[in-house]
Amino acid sequence: MSSNSRGVAVGTGAYQYDEVTDWPNVPDGLQIGEVVDVCIDGDGRITVLNNKSEDRALVFSQEGELLGSWGRGVLVRPHGLFVGPDGSNYCADMGTHTVGKFPPDGRRSLLLLGKKWSPSETGVVGMNPRTVKAAGPPFNHPTDVALGHDGSIYVSDGYGNARIHKFSPQGELLFSWGSPGSGPGEFCLPHGVSVDDEGRVYVADRENNRIQIFTGEGEFLTEWTDCSQPCQVVMDGKGAFYVPELSPPGGRVSIFDERGTLMARWEVGGQEPRVGAHGMCVTPDGDLYVGFVTQGAPVEECVVLRKYLRRR
Repeated sequence: MSSNSRGVAVGTGAYQYDEVTDWPNVPDGLQIGEVVDVCIDGDGRITVLNNKSEDRALVFSQEGELLGSWGRGVLVRPHGLFVGPDGSNYCADMGTHTVGKFPPDGRRSLLLLGKKWSPSETGVVGMNPRTVKAAGPPFNHPTDVALGHDGSIYVSDGYGNARIHKFSPQGELLFSWGSPGSGPGEFCLPHGVSVDDEGRVYVADRENNRIQIFTGEGEFLTEWTDCSQPCQVVMDGKGAFYVPELSPPGGRVSIFDERGTLMARWEVGGQEPRVGAHGMCVTPDGDLYVGFVTQGAPVEECVVLRKYLRRR
């Protein structure tokens, strides 16, 4: 399998990419469902989180070869993944209403946040975030997890809640913030959470079509509104912020600078308007890996994972 089979060119200015059409090399018999998140570890391996393969986490090389997998028996319906500096995997599992910390091989739980199978009471109907009546404690269908540089654990608690929770590295709940609504510090599906080098917290407030930015103590700083159903905020450490979005049909990727100014944008669904961009990661060289969820279409008919090579 070659990682150099390039398709359409996308992006603008300094952010131009070639779509790789033959990544990854999926072994016969392996089925990948909707890709809810994609992460890169310190060794450059790409972990693909999905909800169909028996092992929910599939680990590939950047050339597209399957290196390993994990998650069988420990993940039910994972949604967000963060790889820590020591290689530990932090995973938000909507299916069990918990967030777990796992070693690199994912075979056991090192730390479990939340009470398994026990959602907090928020008044939500089903998984409709617009029906959340009141903010609750951890967790009700948590969506994402990120670490601060001091090891603090931040969790976006989204489909059944409207909160961000901050934990100590040992798993002690320090405090939470947020409530249902559309004002500053309010959320309608906090879908993704990230922390920058200065300790600022970025929340993809998906159904409010914005990214809210806070101090590490939960104080509202500002918001970026030039986005449509943002799912995550991914940083490259060089001042660029990458946002996968569900809308428009087919989804898109938007790239902002540290002030929230749009630098590049393109629709990623191409000929498959039934998908939406949901999770992504960026390599130190600037290449992108984007995961897609389907919009009601059979997953077998849709491309759920793409690689974009940045033009050098």
